[in-house]
Amino acid sequence: MRKIIIKDDKLVEDKWSTDLTDQNPGTTESEESGTLRVVSLEQWKQNKARYLSQNGARGVALSNVDDVLELSDDVEFLDLICLEFPEAGDGRGYSQAKLLRDRLGYRKEIRATGEVLTDQLFLMRRSGINAFELRAGQDPEASLKRLQPFSVSYQ
Repeated sequence: MRKIIIKDDKLVEDKWSTDLTDQNPGTTESEESGTLRVVSLEQWKQNKARYLSQNGARGVALSNVDDVLELSDDVEFLDLICLEFPEAGDGRGYSQAKLLRDRLGYRKEIRATGEVLTDQLFLMRRSGINAFELRAGQDPEASLKRLQPFSVSYQ
């Protein structure tokens, strides 16, 4: 069974593989049936022409130190952009999400990965993140329920 993530305020099975240890630049399609592979920003830059020549969905993972503006010419080709939150107190992913939404006009899936805690989801969503891969030990159902009461913000 695939892992469950929160996407667009629903619990869904994750169809993406975000394990970036595989350095095979051949395809964004995984050998597993129906699973799509996310590539790192470096892999994307080095093999962009190859990825663009392939049919199917494309995903790129950014570390918290990557410059999202490096994707300014590419966002229209991407179906998923993952933002890494290496620790709960690191807020660079919030800024990356705002830049992707507001400056680059990216409208597809932005996913928070890493140390993603239930208490952060509302602010992440306000920054433009619409999918959440929770840290191990966080209950997706409980997290979704805690996110639902916040339908309006006062700031």
